[in-house]
Amino acid sequence: MQSILASAQSPALVANNFVEVSGLNSNQGIFCQGGLHVNFLFNTVRVLDNNANGAFFLESSDSIVVRNNIFSNTGSGFAFNKNGANTCLSDFNNIHSTGPFIGWWNGIPAADLAEWQTITSNQDTISYSIDPQFDAPGVFLPRAIELNNTGTPEPSVTHDISGVMRHAQNPDIGALEFTPDSLDAAIVSFSSPVPPASAGSTIVRIRLKNNGLNTLTSALIKLQVNNDSPVETNWTGSLPSSDSTTVAVDTVDLVSGESYNLIAWTSLPNGNADPNANNDTAKILGLMPALSGVYTIGGSMPDFPTFTGAVNTLMQAGVAGPVIFNVRNGTYTEKIAIGQIPGADSTRQIIFQSESGDSSLVVLAYSSMDFNVPWTLLLNGASWLTFRKMTIEATGTSFAQVVQITQNARNNTFLNNILRTTSIPSFSISRAVVYCISGNNLKNVFRKNRIVNGSTGRWFEGDFNEGNFTPGLEVDSN
Repeated sequence: MQSILASAQSPALVANNFVEVSGLNSNQGIFCQGGLHVNFLFNTVRVLDNNANGAFFLESSDSIVVRNNIFSNTGSGFAFNKNGANTCLSDFNNIHSTGPFIGWWNGIPAADLAEWQTITSNQDTISYSIDPQFDAPGVFLPRAIELNNTGTPEPSVTHDISGVMRHAQNPDIGALEFTPDSLDAAIVSFSSPVPPASAGSTIVRIRLKNNGLNTLTSALIKLQVNNDSPVETNWTGSLPSSDSTTVAVDTVDLVSGESYNLIAWTSLPNGNADPNANNDTAKILGLMPALSGVYTIGGSMPDFPTFTGAVNTLMQAGVAGPVIFNVRNGTYTEKIAIGQIPGADSTRQIIFQSESGDSSLVVLAYSSMDFNVPWTLLLNGASWLTFRKMTIEATGTSFAQVVQITQNARNNTFLNNILRTTSIPSFSISRAVVYCISGNNLKNVFRKNRIVNGSTGRWFEGDFNEGNFTPGLEVDSN
């Protein structure tokens, strides 16, 4: 929709639509650009594949009303994307995404509903951010009980997409009025263990939910750990409709360095067959006890033979305390990408340092031949990392960035390192020694490093034009 101009007395209406988008292109379920006085009411929009732009995309539009909609993006992109500081009233929606952010509001992402309400100045205060529980692609009937009878009436929309009269006081959210199942036991998630999980004996707890209309009084819960035989728990109680409770189902011993798959499922609500199997199961795959303490990389009998092995474990397991990687002397021919590390914060920082203390004797080097991957070390949203007394080197002839920093990477320190790239003359950013891409990459410190060669030693970009700033950057004594 583009340049749809209506009036306050007679607004344009977009209501009771089923929209589904699939494929790998950056398409939108509903797109409105340059609209004026447009009401989006009771729509169900699904995005199935990788799509960053969103199920609902609003740009440079004013006097917009967004209520009683289901916006669901299971392709890891935004559910709601708004650009342009114009009036938009939004509430009684379900804004759901399986990605890291549910929405984007005038240049600021929101990871969850609470953040969304903050950045939107208290829009969607009576909205949800839950899985609608559609059975399959092409199916628009939600199974989530929270969406039943929780909308707000709209005089302009008295029937749903199939012609069924909407509830006069409490209509359903989305394009379709629906009746939840009478009995439906669901496992929402694991309450424990969750990354970062400490090694040792751990009680396994799941979150049991009554997704049916009738009170749940019993359910059978099974837990399987790796290939072990399932352990059964016969839960009994009194769980009202839409409520949930935590249930302890077993105790497992988590051993450092081992990987665990945990699968829990429920059946027989109140002794009857469960009509909705899609919400019965929760999984934790590849759980590893979190790291804490001192580890070695390389050399004789190391904890990790390579940087890659250490980083993969770090990303998968997370940290439960401060972590130091002492790197033995040698040349490590690897490229390393580090993203967000579970558990990392100001009290649980991670240090990579040469064990000998000689920065020339530990060399992390890589020769890239890929324009899209020109770096040796990428901090892709990583935080609370320190690299100390090492050589990090890019040896490619065309693409030779040493360090690239992006995606809100924060509180990282480079201290007493040699950062070196090729001596080939060039003005290309792909041969910068340090390249910090525009974004909220805050409080990163470069101190007392030797920076050698490159088209430029340090290239830092900010996002001032988008209202974002880059405080805390420190470049000292290099």
